[in-house]
Amino acid sequence: MIRTLKFNNFYSFHDDVELDLTVNKRAPDTGAYYTGVDEMRTSKVMSIVGPNASGKTNLLKSVVFVDWFVSDSFYLKPDDDIPFKQFLFDTRTRPSDFEVVFETNGKVYEYAVSLTTKHVISERLRLKRKKFRTLYKRIWDEDTEVYKYDFRGYDLPADFPQLLRPNASVLSTARQINHEQSQEIINYFATIRTNISEIGKVHGEPFSRILEFYAENDMFRGAAERILNEYDVGLSQLKIEKVETGKETNRYVGYASHNYIDKEGQMWLSLDYESTGTRNLLALLKTILIVLASGGVAILDEMDSDLHPLIVSEIVSLFASETTNPRNAQLIFSTHSVHILNRLDKYQIV
Repeated sequence: MIRTLKFNNFYSFHDDVELDLTVNKRAPDTGAYYTGVDEMRTSKVMSIVGPNASGKTNLLKSVVFVDWFVSDSFYLKPDDDIPFKQFLFDTRTRPSDFEVVFETNGKVYEYAVSLTTKHVISERLRLKRKKFRTLYKRIWDEDTEVYKYDFRGYDLPADFPQLLRPNASVLSTARQINHEQSQEIINYFATIRTNISEIGKVHGEPFSRILEFYAENDMFRGAAERILNEYDVGLSQLKIEKVETGKETNRYVGYASHNYIDKEGQMWLSLDYESTGTRNLLALLKTILIVLASGGVAILDEMDSDLHPLIVSEIVSLFASETTNPRNAQLIFSTHSVHILNRLDKYQIV
């Protein structure tokens, strides 16, 4: 459960920015909010509303970058730049700062990193008891050009600094030696699913891959069918067939059942003939259903793209209900649509 994220000097943002999902006692007592191990309440839904060029994508991109740096920065080559852009219209050399507070497995952590595209300046992980206690920290000494380390609270081997590169996180590196607490934290970040990359919104995977997912996961296909029925998009059942191609990967084709209007019975129609909105909804539901099942975080740019506003509202409802979201998954999304504001509390709008 992400509580807060702070950052600066990142893409179009120069000054400090904070995305705060925590709420006070005046927030409604509904299933849309989660009460943490320390009684802190956090929203399960956060919308970022605004016109084009207002920074919505870059705000979401900050979460995705922290996720990547924590989990996978070890896989950079030693001389690789760290893949992000600092604010372009300031020629002064200064680091970009990130701080995220999150809860997983009944523990509240604060992770902070300050870095340039070349190397980490400082990095710290703290665990909350009554107050936050430092588990580890490292700081780059500009005078000596070496790091100062303090791993006393994190049970890392004495030779760990020799493994740690300037462009990789402690957590991603510790994962390589099967460090249990680091793996637990990375497992949480692995539940984040998004349609954003370093260059912006990703416009979806091949539709055959979406169909393959539903073909191999009966539970998720059944859930998608129930949701499609509820949204009344005109289809009630999905049938997916594998087509042998003679290659390493097979192709999948899908059909949807439709009721006749003049007699009983159903007709199966290829999903190729369904609307773009229906196909986009099936693709989106793949992400939504996985996140709801894992208790993860869905970070979605322009979630309303090619979808009816009422469907967007219903997707929000899936996260705001204890019945459909028993594992306390989160949805953080951007949208142009103001219709969704009627569905949200003021604490859930940026």
